[in-house]
Amino acid sequence: MRRNIKGLYTELAFEDGAALVDESIVREQLRQKRLKRQRARKKARRRALRRRIILLFLVVVVVCSGGLMVYEQFLSHQVVLRNRVYQNPLKYYQIQDSISLSGGDYELSEGYEGLKTAKVIQTLGLGNAVGMNGALYTSEIADTVADFQAQHGLDATGTVDLTTWLAMGLSEEDWYTLGAYVSPLRIDNTSSRTACIEAMISRAYDYLGDNYIIGASGAPGLGIDCSGLIMQALYAAGIDMSPINPVRHASPGYEYESANIWASSKFKHVDYKERKRGDIIIYCNEKGTVIHSAIYLGDDKVIEAWPNQVTESAVLNYQHSLVKGVVRPFV
Repeated sequence: MRRNIKGLYTELAFEDGAALVDESIVREQLRQKRLKRQRARKKARRRALRRRIILLFLVVVVVCSGGLMVYEQFLSHQVVLRNRVYQNPLKYYQIQDSISLSGGDYELSEGYEGLKTAKVIQTLGLGNAVGMNGALYTSEIADTVADFQAQHGLDATGTVDLTTWLAMGLSEEDWYTLGAYVSPLRIDNTSSRTACIEAMISRAYDYLGDNYIIGASGAPGLGIDCSGLIMQALYAAGIDMSPINPVRHASPGYEYESANIWASSKFKHVDYKERKRGDIIIYCNEKGTVIHSAIYLGDDKVIEAWPNQVTESAVLNYQHSLVKGVVRPFV
């Protein structure tokens, strides 16, 4: 017994030849196949209708709520609607409801910078840690630390661990928090784009007059550098650039996080001629290497951490006259 190629009838084999089943069976098979196709088409039409109704509902809801920009992004599958008055498109850094940072308990060895290194330098009487390379953990500092450890009955490794830190009279809380500080949020779900920009700038002004400490990004009054200032200002406005963060910034090889800010595809890059308040100006040297970043205030002014202080300056001056480009945190 076998079926024909279309599966419409059954051919029965007998000793004296083959016989076909009744034609009514063939007609019934054809009818069933036709009904199956009709049901599939109706089901597909119902699904398509439901999709159109849902899309129309979203159009009405979003447009009526003033979210035309978000609706356009939805149509291009770029963003999921957020419970915010304002949110960046999905391909850029998203505004967060909360930001936290761990990893501040790192040990100090050659190449480290930042506030924890500055504390060690100041405690050992090796300088004030202010200025370019002022807070760099050099081999000379490692030797001094090793001497200190030997004098206090500790393993003379030249590396500052928690035990050595405490032996220097420094606080355990600072060990964990100095290098992993995040500025409190100054926005909420009702904040507009303009409010986010102003939160960023107002936080930057909290550091005005602070010392320039390389690799630092902590609370106001402790010292900070250019990219460290950008990090804290953006934290206040809900932007977390991690892995660009204070913990990594203090580690060897990450002094110039401004270069990584420039390289990030999660910022919108705009032409210098299109600069606006709240943009980040990226500076370079004659070779085109990124060396600095600052927050644009408008009227050709920036707020920046430049050795040896956080100041308000002209966007172009004798210290930084070459612009690599501009990135926009709030699009």
